[in-house]
Formats: sequence, structure tokens, C-alpha cells
Amino acid sequence: MTDTLTAPRPVLSAAPAPRSAARWAVVGGVVAGPLFLAAGLVQGFVRDGFDFTRNAISQLALGDAGWIQT
Repeated sequence: MTDTLTAPRPVLSAAPAPRSAARWAVVGGVVAGPLFLAAGLVQGFVRDGFDFTRNAISQLALGDAGWIQT
């Protein structure tokens, strides 16, 4: 029996695309938290009758401007 040896071929890696997508996902996750908090604070200070000591930020989703929080 005779085996034929071939030269190794370069391996094409699909790593750059998923790595880039993963990086964007991490960046989005890091930015989302502070952005949510900042939007909630601005809405809380602007909305009449909202008090941070009595109301949760999630209650800003109620009312006419609730679409911003949602």
C-alpha cells in the first residue's frame, strides 16, 4: 500500500467575523447599562411628581413618555 503525501494547505479561518461580532456585543452590553441609568435619571428629574425615594425607575415606563423607558 502506498500513501501519497500532500503539502499542507493554508487553513481559512472564520474567526475574524465572529470575533468582531462578539466584540460589538460586549461593547453594546457595556454601553447599555450606563445609558439606561442616564436616561432614567434624566426622565426622573424632568417628570413632574416623580420622586426617586418613592418611585422605581421602571415606573417611568408608565404614561405618555413611557415609550422612552420601554
